[in-house]
Amino acid sequence: MNRFITLSVAVLLGLVSATQISQEPSFLAVDLNDAEKVSCYIYKDLTYFDLTPLYTEDGYSYKNFYYNFCKSFALTNADGTTSKAYAYYQDTETGATTIYADGGDMRPDVVEVYDIDGVRNVRYTFNSNTTCTSDETQKLSATYEITCSEDSSMTDSKVEEGTCNIKITGSNKNACALF
Repeated sequence: MNRFITLSVAVLLGLVSATQISQEPSFLAVDLNDAEKVSCYIYKDLTYFDLTPLYTEDGYSYKNFYYNFCKSFALTNADGTTSKAYAYYQDTETGATTIYADGGDMRPDVVEVYDIDGVRNVRYTFNSNTTCTSDETQKLSATYEITCSEDSSMTDSKVEEGTCNIKITGSNKNACALF
């Protein structure tokens, strides 16, 4: 019986979602220049998040860490080539750049949905292709944990540095689940 109810709810949510998409064709028509926006449409465990309102043209910064939502930074390498980065660290003394999240296929590598006081929140991780210097069995990564709140700013955001992972935290009303 539970399996039937779960399946029915999933089908209903799919129909509701399909109806919303057909009424809002801009959701389906992703401009190739904005293809990275797919990283901000997160669906997991029958919960949907649209984090596109968190995108800013210049991104966010905390100390020497830089990060953004829905669009990567274009970084120029020493050899003149460019690299993509959703999250990176810029050493002010040496000028060296460490990319923690390159975005890969523009989808988070790990997504978790969790509750805080009955409110659904999302935590997701982008991995990079850069090997962690302190543990060569791991790659560098960035975990985004933006909790649902009534606040419309990201003024409380910060970056916590780990060995091979940085954790970007904050709260914003646009991080609340849509359903």
